[in-house]
Amino acid sequence: MGIFSVFRTDAKIGIHTDKLVYYGGDLITGHILLQVMSPLDCKSVVLKVTGHEKTEWEEERVRYEGPPEHQREIWFKEQHEGKNEFFKNKVIVSDFNGTIAPGQYAFPFQYQLPQGIPGVFEYHEKYGRLGCKVEAAIRYKLKATLDVGGFFMKDLKAKIHAVVHERKDPSIKPAYGENTSTVRLLGCIPKGKATLKAWFNNVSYTMGEVAYVKADISNDSKRDIGSMNTVLMREIIIRGRGFNNRHTIKGEVLKNKYPGVKALEKSEQDLPLQLNVAQPTANGNLISCRYWLDIECDISFAPDIEVHMPVEIFAPQPEVSGVILEGWEGALPWQA
Repeated sequence: MGIFSVFRTDAKIGIHTDKLVYYGGDLITGHILLQVMSPLDCKSVVLKVTGHEKTEWEEERVRYEGPPEHQREIWFKEQHEGKNEFFKNKVIVSDFNGTIAPGQYAFPFQYQLPQGIPGVFEYHEKYGRLGCKVEAAIRYKLKATLDVGGFFMKDLKAKIHAVVHERKDPSIKPAYGENTSTVRLLGCIPKGKATLKAWFNNVSYTMGEVAYVKADISNDSKRDIGSMNTVLMREIIIRGRGFNNRHTIKGEVLKNKYPGVKALEKSEQDLPLQLNVAQPTANGNLISCRYWLDIECDISFAPDIEVHMPVEIFAPQPEVSGVILEGWEGALPWQA
């Protein structure tokens, strides 16, 4: 649910959607709101709905100039970009071709989102000695236009960005990982086996939510597990024009440390993980973002025992908007 308004001295226009969040395949419903303060020549009220993904990034490059004995480095930025439209449609919500009398108008609209579209996504950063930028976005926009008559008259427009999430597969179960390994001191001397089993409490999470990982550890070795560690990893891949034209950002996002397990003992632990991440999971054609959790049994002077589990993280639901068009009298359509 959201509303955004634009006005001029003789009219105001706004858009309202009935829900805060939509999924691929959903029907978007809402109203275009119009306040007219004086008679206004108008052709139509139009809704434009677009969805696209866009990438733009720079990479550091170096070339050498001058004779071999006096060569100098010249650093420069190499530009890359890409754009992919999921849909772009125009809907005539109301056809006037005449004069609109002063008053308040609410025009209902609906639009069917395509199936299989990715969720919203935003990523911006600068890196390197040259301050190279990396920008990637998946956006969905609704734009209302009052097509005003008259050559010198400016159309009235308003727009909002819709929050769209990728639809979840109901058949998917929470991620599970298991690993039984021989604990080898200095990588070669066997000291017995240890087993790590771990699973998430949910299939997916929202940015900022606390995920709970259950860990079942059987330490049948003669070495203590000093600590249990979790590392949330993220990989973003953005693509541009041309074959194999891509840029990858990969690294640790969050790290946590929990109590270990003594030799020849067992332990069941809850490993809470606060998902304070800046980007949601994304599965576009040009933009992909995936997360996975590394869970480690940290054993001194021996290789760690690890499991790796994928996790999906979605964008949060926006706050309920209490904004209305200034000067609107009476109940709005969705309040009646």
